[in-house]
Amino acid sequence: VWRVPAKHGKHGLRSRTIRLSKPEKARFIRLHAVEGDSSYSISELRAYCRKPAPWPPRSVLVSNLIGRKHKGLSIFVRPVVVNSVKAGMAIITFLLIAWALVLRRAGKPEMDQKLRDGILLVVGVVSVAGYFNLFNYHSGKFVHTWEFYHYYVGAKYSPELGFTRLYDCTVAADVEAGLGRRAAKRTIRNLRTNKLESAAPPAANPQECKKHFKKAERWEQFKADIAYFRRKMSSGRWSDLQKDHGYNATPVWGFLGRLLASTGPASDSQIFFLAMLDPLFFAAMWAAVWWAFGWRMMVFGIIFWGTNYPARFFWNGGAYLRMDWLALSIISICFLRKEKHFWGGAAITYATLLRIFPGFIVVGLMLKGVAEMWRRKGFYLSSGHKRFAVGCIAAIAVLVGISGWTTGSYSSWGEFYENSRKHLSTPLTNNMGLKTVVAYQHKTRARMLKDDKLREPFKPWKEARVRVFKERQPFFYALLLVFLFFMFRAVRGQEDW
Repeated sequence: VWRVPAKHGKHGLRSRTIRLSKPEKARFIRLHAVEGDSSYSISELRAYCRKPAPWPPRSVLVSNLIGRKHKGLSIFVRPVVVNSVKAGMAIITFLLIAWALVLRRAGKPEMDQKLRDGILLVVGVVSVAGYFNLFNYHSGKFVHTWEFYHYYVGAKYSPELGFTRLYDCTVAADVEAGLGRRAAKRTIRNLRTNKLESAAPPAANPQECKKHFKKAERWEQFKADIAYFRRKMSSGRWSDLQKDHGYNATPVWGFLGRLLASTGPASDSQIFFLAMLDPLFFAAMWAAVWWAFGWRMMVFGIIFWGTNYPARFFWNGGAYLRMDWLALSIISICFLRKEKHFWGGAAITYATLLRIFPGFIVVGLMLKGVAEMWRRKGFYLSSGHKRFAVGCIAAIAVLVGISGWTTGSYSSWGEFYENSRKHLSTPLTNNMGLKTVVAYQHKTRARMLKDDKLREPFKPWKEARVRVFKERQPFFYALLLVFLFFMFRAVRGQEDW
């Protein structure tokens, strides 16, 4: 009868109307989505036999239900309210700092100290709530099921799945659950190439996946876990889930990830327990900051953490061990502050072996060592730097040693390297950093080039992003050299932390 048009550039609840040129006879009207991201809903549908007055008909609006209960506990707060609260806390903190600077210049640094400390504590407490979306989490749900599927299943069955078979084996499990026709029509990401392809081949040949499961019992466990996550999502979201980019953790992360996931079959209680590990890491991180820097610096850190929009809870809060690297990186800095260099080296090495990129935090310390050698005209390591290096080496020996258990062999590191190389060569809309900035071109941004008619809607944008970066690569490396030069100058004379 009617294909409802999209309204580009607008978000939220909107109305569309049509007056049909010729009458249609019907007992039922069915609606279904033709395309989109599976995040859609319909508030109301009206069909009239005669044109009502006025036309278009007036909408019946209900005020926003601030205070709506979710399962009798959580309170729904609109994102605009959450973001306004966060912005308010950041502004108040800025004014507190300005207030302190004015008093310092006036020679009265202790004036109104209790009042300022009290305001700071209140802002800190609200900022903790702000990180958790004022305890609304993911629209009332704490667990990030999408994230959990990738890292829970990916780690638990890493010996069988590796880095490339997660989606193929999920399709095979769906086929054996009687969902073969639906699974075959799905589009999934080929994790060997990072391209979107039809799921028909793995659906037609589930044995290709099952041959990697040496024991029938293990395959049955996998199917049961997949069924758990399937039940947690709509069919559309379950299909979209398999267009993501798979499981990409290091073998060191996989050791603990697999160990904990293997404590039993996927269930609400087990998943919730594992989701609470990240808040425990946060608690340890802020306790370490208090220990090393004092409570005021801890609160300032909490305010930044709680009001930092790109790193908000929506992104990967309520997920499975996604914040371990952050906690260990900050704890490493705290150890250095307390001149416990061995433990500082061990902590930052653990963080690096979990996510790789935390290793770049150490660049400043390395440049400081180079600057000292330059000054002394020869090889030199301070006693603190020696202890730091020993801590790094000890952590590598222990953690890499036990990581082989994750997939049954140390070849997993080679597979991780190849997987990371593939992943880094694939532009993603959630990439951040200097490379993303250098590769940006206004006329080739994703909004302009995305083509929903293609199986891979972002393909034109990805090709443009690769081409633009290749053209600007010399500029990218020049900026890196300039950055390192100024960092080399900046670190001389600084404390290690």
